[in-house]
Amino acid sequence: MRRLNLPLPLMSQLPKVAVIGVGHLGKWHAEKYAACADCELVAVVDTNAESAGAIAQQHGAETFSDYRDVIPLVDAISLVVPTSLHYKIGREFLEAGIHCLIEKPISESVTEAQTLVNVARDKGLVLQVGHIERFNSVMLGITEHLQQPQFIESTRLAPFTTRATDVSVILDLMIHDIDIILDLVDSPISRISASGISVLSDTIDIANARLEFENHCVANVTASRISRKRERKLRIFQKDAYLSADFQGKILALNRKGETDNAEGFKDITHEELGFEDNDALNLEVLDFINAIKTGNRPLVSGEDGKRALATAIAITTQIQRITMNIPMVDLKGQYETLKTEIDSAILQALGETRFILGPNVQAFDGEAADYLGAPHAISCANGTDALHLALLAAGIEPGDEVITSAFTFIATAEAIRYVGATPVFVDIQPHSFNLDPAWVRDAITDKTRAILPVHLFGQPADMDEIQALADEFDLLIIEDCAQSFGSRYHGKSTGTLGVAAAFSFFPSKNLGCYGDGGMVTTTDAATAERVKMLRNHGSSRQYHHDVIGFNSRLDELQAVILRIKLKHIDAYNGKRLQVARAYNERLAGSRFETPVIPSDRDHVFHQYTLLCEARDAAREAIIAKGVSCAVYYPVPLHRQQAFKDTQQPVLAVTESTAQRCLSLPIFPEMSEQQIETVCEAVLSA
Repeated sequence: MRRLNLPLPLMSQLPKVAVIGVGHLGKWHAEKYAACADCELVAVVDTNAESAGAIAQQHGAETFSDYRDVIPLVDAISLVVPTSLHYKIGREFLEAGIHCLIEKPISESVTEAQTLVNVARDKGLVLQVGHIERFNSVMLGITEHLQQPQFIESTRLAPFTTRATDVSVILDLMIHDIDIILDLVDSPISRISASGISVLSDTIDIANARLEFENHCVANVTASRISRKRERKLRIFQKDAYLSADFQGKILALNRKGETDNAEGFKDITHEELGFEDNDALNLEVLDFINAIKTGNRPLVSGEDGKRALATAIAITTQIQRITMNIPMVDLKGQYETLKTEIDSAILQALGETRFILGPNVQAFDGEAADYLGAPHAISCANGTDALHLALLAAGIEPGDEVITSAFTFIATAEAIRYVGATPVFVDIQPHSFNLDPAWVRDAITDKTRAILPVHLFGQPADMDEIQALADEFDLLIIEDCAQSFGSRYHGKSTGTLGVAAAFSFFPSKNLGCYGDGGMVTTTDAATAERVKMLRNHGSSRQYHHDVIGFNSRLDELQAVILRIKLKHIDAYNGKRLQVARAYNERLAGSRFETPVIPSDRDHVFHQYTLLCEARDAAREAIIAKGVSCAVYYPVPLHRQQAFKDTQQPVLAVTESTAQRCLSLPIFPEMSEQQIETVCEAVLSA
């Protein structure tokens, strides 16, 4: 284990330092830098201008609300912000050539931590992580008496507060002891077992882990943030002795096997309280950081140390999640929590306005969705099935017509064709995209064919150039099923703008989903748009005047409120889904599971992430047994459904093989790296 190397050397130029984030802990960082003779505190940054101003004034520094403004002014920073911001802000400063002391944990993921370490190394910068307990006077005293630990026991308890519940107790408290133990043992971990539960927060509040090392040392680590008392204790057992450390009470004792026998014939145990020099741990941490900057020495707690502690903490968390946390297919609650304030406020405003039927939010959403998609016309309706029905009707599809479509999709696609009296003609799909195979579409065209209805399944656009060529050659309409593809693009154009009309669904689990049912028709044709508007509203173009028999299929005003808010985030949501899909593909590569292709000529938005595998049902059961949700979309193709027994029963080899082998994994924008790892481990072990 490394030992602290102070005092500082004298150098002519003082490093200029800023503290980013001056909340509970950051204000103390500012105080230590201000009192340090070997650096100059020049800036304090916080989004709370009042807090930042008060602390800056106290220490003679400048105040900033945007951290970017201090990049040209400083040589080093302390980053004391929520963990979710560590990577983004830390990387910006490191890439700008600025030394960083980042509070623990170093970041949210090992990948992020490694990137920070790499940038610091490549630029010759100090990256230190704020595991402050390493600077505790008790810890420094332990180093003088440490031999070869054989068993370590740590306990860290604290009363509950809301301050750090953005992370689990493992990343909040236990990681201190993880870092200490990894430094004391200095041997690779061979096995981890752990358990824990959430009690008061949405993350783990109490946890216990057993770490087994390759050198045969074992550590038992307990952390709780729901205790009535504070406690930070560590016991280190080594040959013929053990050290007992109380970080809270600043007590260090050495217990040894004595020389004389007691009455029972065993050696006496001697107890000696060890003296050590008390210190200010945070002050030593800051001095070590400045010393590393000025000398080029490695700090006591380096970025590599922080990454190692984080990796172990994540491994412990993953173990607990396997036992306690079911990973859902989609986490609507998690998404709502991030938008709660905005959604609740907007809903209350709409309730107060009491314009519930085709109100201002419905009208605004129609316009905003049209602008986003690049569609000349967008008309909302009650649900995605109605959107398909209205699109077909408005496009003039009639009884006796044939509409070519996929059998590997949700039943609504073919239901809507039946609603208008037409006949669905099912053709086979491509094996890798699961979308209509244009070659089979050509073979299915007859003199009764009026339209092709491609489904952009799971969020991947179909081969629209080939389908459009067929439509042009045979004078057919294209009506798109975009229920799963909001935001996807084909050669730069949004799905929903590639035919005469298209249907979208806003079912809650969709990429753009409301909190009930909702749908939309888009069209490039003004007459079709007017007809959809009439049909959705009882065939009426003006109140109480009805031109045709229509339907009651209007989007609810409150659902429009929600969709308007979510629409602003759809690109970010789809981008995060793509990141999850790429992470799955990377981790599952080379396994018995065939992963989906991510095409380069179109934007796949991964409404579903669907694998292919043999013995699918057994794999599904094994994955679910690990606490990971998975689903089969779709187990019975439409041409094999009882509802379509009176239609032609073609042999669709790829469709039927896919239906027997497909398996969809959880995918949603809020997925954490820990959840992705847990899913992949469950899949690979199935």
